[in-house]
Amino acid sequence: MAEETMLAGVARKDEPRTRWFCSNGAVRLRDDGVYEVTAGGYLIGTYTRKEPERRNLLLIALADNSEVELGALARAFGITTERLRQIRKLASEQGVDALMVRRRLGRKPLSAHMKKKISALFDDGLTIDQAYSKVKRSVSRASVGRVHKEWAATRAPSAAEQSAVKQEAQQQTLFSEQTDSADADRAPDDALMVRSESADRASRRSRAIVVSPTQSLLHLEGALERGGSHVQHAGSWIMLAALHDSGLYDDAEKFRSDNVDPEQLRIAIDATATTLAIGQRCVEGVRRLATPSVTTLLRSRRKPSANWTRARLHEFAKDAAVLLHLSEARRHALLLARSKPERLTFYIDNHLRRYTGKHVIRKGWRMQDKRVVPGCTDYYVHDAAGCPVMRMDRPMHEPLVDTVQPIGRFLQKQVGSDVRLLFVFDRAGAFPEHLAALRDENFEFVTYERKPYPLLPSSAFKHKLRYRREVIRWCERPQKNLLRGRGRVRRISLLMSDGAQLNLLAVSTAAADELILALLHRWARQENQFKHGNERWGINQLDGRRVEPYPEDCVIPNPARRRLELDLRDARFDEADALRELAHLPREHRRRERLEQMVNDAYALQCELEARRAHVPTRAPLRETELTHRLRLHPGRYKLVVDTIRIALANVETNLAAELAPRLAKPREAKKTLATLFTAPGQVRISTDSISVVLQPAGTRREYRAFAALLRRINARRLTLPGDASGRRLRFRIANS
Repeated sequence: MAEETMLAGVARKDEPRTRWFCSNGAVRLRDDGVYEVTAGGYLIGTYTRKEPERRNLLLIALADNSEVELGALARAFGITTERLRQIRKLASEQGVDALMVRRRLGRKPLSAHMKKKISALFDDGLTIDQAYSKVKRSVSRASVGRVHKEWAATRAPSAAEQSAVKQEAQQQTLFSEQTDSADADRAPDDALMVRSESADRASRRSRAIVVSPTQSLLHLEGALERGGSHVQHAGSWIMLAALHDSGLYDDAEKFRSDNVDPEQLRIAIDATATTLAIGQRCVEGVRRLATPSVTTLLRSRRKPSANWTRARLHEFAKDAAVLLHLSEARRHALLLARSKPERLTFYIDNHLRRYTGKHVIRKGWRMQDKRVVPGCTDYYVHDAAGCPVMRMDRPMHEPLVDTVQPIGRFLQKQVGSDVRLLFVFDRAGAFPEHLAALRDENFEFVTYERKPYPLLPSSAFKHKLRYRREVIRWCERPQKNLLRGRGRVRRISLLMSDGAQLNLLAVSTAAADELILALLHRWARQENQFKHGNERWGINQLDGRRVEPYPEDCVIPNPARRRLELDLRDARFDEADALRELAHLPREHRRRERLEQMVNDAYALQCELEARRAHVPTRAPLRETELTHRLRLHPGRYKLVVDTIRIALANVETNLAAELAPRLAKPREAKKTLATLFTAPGQVRISTDSISVVLQPAGTRREYRAFAALLRRINARRLTLPGDASGRRLRFRIANS
């Protein structure tokens, strides 16, 4: 962003990078790549990256100084504290001369025997990761990759062979077109036989060419050679078919860039959705799909690994993450508006996703911990039923008042101006200027009023409202004045069953009892969805492990000011403790002199800190703080793709649970019961126009009857699997039902 504000044609000259290891000592990087080490204002030595011996000598000389903290010294020189310990240990045991001898780095070249062994693993059909797992104790993965490259080059077909295969494929295509027109009146079984023979011929041709380690389409005809196969996790096809029916795969195909292979993207989304459906909560759980039937489950030629799936989603997320997410949110909003309601209710709240890794991440307030912790703030939007609609990540922890209006404008644009939107949020958005801005944009809202506000006598609450097992009394008082010419809003006062009073602020034409219930339902619908979303779908997973530098021109809380405030607080505590002890000591006690000196020292330190605080701003640009070049953030596009799949799966699960719950003995456990259906194995059989799946879930007799009724409703929707070019109808049933 800083480069955009510069004058055209003027090159920027970067300032040298300086790292301090004590109050008067630093390591400075010059433009020519030379590091200068200064102490007390004097240059004591220089070194470059190609001169680790000179660097180590300087480290040994500085490490013996008692004023130098070893951790700060290691960071200044760009090494770890463990490496500094090793250097000091080598110098103490073998002398300083040992630091001048360079060790030979790297492993020995692979022997011919090891190369032959690894090539034999590739001949057996193993991938690079699988071959590396066999020999990882003696060979690095990079070496295995180089051997695979050489192995693939020796087995690649020549240009003449490729040309022959291409000509045969063209002839076979022409032959297929002619036979299709001639055999149009054949029986279905004969037509299926012709297609099977064509598939066999195509399979034989494909085997003549070396297959790359990436995934490729394997039709069910090839996977189920004998007309049926036992498939682990076959129940997850219910989820995949429902996602396909909702349009998720169509949107992914529409928004993908040209460099993303469509079939590989389909397999990656299938693997991610299946992994989440069986309860693994993150993409790493793709490993749990690696059963003998995974190629049939995902209709792929090879077993996808977690690394391969992440790589495909990363490629797709570069250009399409935001488009896919907003498209799914738009579809959800249009589905809600299809019934043409007078108003739509949306819950908006933030949820801090905590980070516990090694990088320096900006901190934000986490209500559960009652303090700031490293992480990223996510803003979620849920509909009136508690179903998630969309998510916005905010690594800079913007407040709620800065997010409600952009979300409102987006949703209003999707549903049209005829439908009014009612936003429900907590006290974090109950500021007068924010409420006035929402009202001026014709948005309706209801929230809590922030204290202090006057308490009313119990006689003022004339109306009653039953919420669950609690009777709430309420009254609508005169409107609340937002002051400073901002106008007024509705104020509704509640008297809870324990005698506590709550005030609500609202701008809406809805009845008061509807607004009260909308706000009270937020806990049961949105907060519970946060808990379920984390425990079932893993919304708090980091997902994307890559980091990028924080924007240097971004204004952040100044850590130097924070330390001054903490030191000032400690000095005041020390002064107060000493004064308290003095107050209880006799006049001639021998400790009085020492305590009086402590009081004077603490007061002098406070004066010094207050004088320094006047020149240290509370907030400052990142480049002017000690966190420059250290603060990091996680790019959110990859996680946004995974969370889009999570949101779509959560909504499918909610719809299926609503149909299943009335048939269960414990309706509240409908989602837990559905989980057993998604993980159920099954027998798969195919025909010319359908794919039959006989599921074998665990359950009671009543649950079996409920499953059978649910599957009949699913079959009536005529769902199809993503990637099935034939569009064959899926038919599910329970074994022995």
